[in-house]
Amino acid sequence: LVSPVLDPREKSFQLIQIVDGTAVSFRKLVEVDPAPRGRLLIRDLKMNRAVSRRGKLDGQVPRPVKNGLVIACAIHISDENRMELLPAWNWLTYSSVAEDGSFELEGLPADTPVQLLVLCDGWTNVPMTDEEFDFNFPLNEGNREFFPPMPQFLSVEELADEPEIAMHRSGSCKIEVVDENARPVSGATVSMNPSQLFFRSGYGTGLGLARSSSKMAYELRYPSVKPEQDHAGHFPKAWSAKTDENGIALVENLPASFVHGFACHPQYLSKNGEAVERMRIIIKSGRQSEAKLTLLKAAGT
Repeated sequence: LVSPVLDPREKSFQLIQIVDGTAVSFRKLVEVDPAPRGRLLIRDLKMNRAVSRRGKLDGQVPRPVKNGLVIACAIHISDENRMELLPAWNWLTYSSVAEDGSFELEGLPADTPVQLLVLCDGWTNVPMTDEEFDFNFPLNEGNREFFPPMPQFLSVEELADEPEIAMHRSGSCKIEVVDENARPVSGATVSMNPSQLFFRSGYGTGLGLARSSSKMAYELRYPSVKPEQDHAGHFPKAWSAKTDENGIALVENLPASFVHGFACHPQYLSKNGEAVERMRIIIKSGRQSEAKLTLLKAAGT
């Protein structure tokens, strides 16, 4: 392997073999000298074959399962990066869920634990436990309430046993939109963007928006390939609603998560003069949350 492109500050890199947009083999993280260098020459790197992981949703979820989606993030966790507030190497893939509740994820590294997001109509999987959080984020032990829910954590051993994924009911949010005189605003669009947190990956885990690292890498290598679309299924549409004559919108099927949302109307502005009024709310499993937003009548309308 000859690479002239590594930043001199990098301490390691990952080598993945991708065939037709699917990862077929991985190399464990390769440690390199971070000192300034020119080209890096490494020989005889042993690659390990990628694996498929199967699982199924638990028996609480009625069959046939509808609109099921699994998003997996393989994560490199070490004793060192547990104690760092820095990004860690990860690998994303996704799969649909069959009507019988089963799923199969292809192209994963064999020796790496995985965080899973599982979504279907009315249900989502149970997130990471407090104990798992404290173990993976020791610097933040005791501060669990300041973090969004984190996707379920499965060890290599658990993945090999074709696990049954613990699920719980989705939540909902009732949003009331009024004008500056507290009168209901009908016909406003209310949209919600629930998110969870992958280990060391930031707050950008939009639920229902699945991406494949293999396909993204393949598109970078072959620019003529048509870019992959986000596989959001029906969820973004389901997480949007119009207010009725009473200014009420009900958004259902929301996973337990931190939710960023907004309301807008072509004849109204936010209190800051923007096109949308924003909000942030916590959704809990099986419960209905409530929010109230105010829009101001735009001049000339």
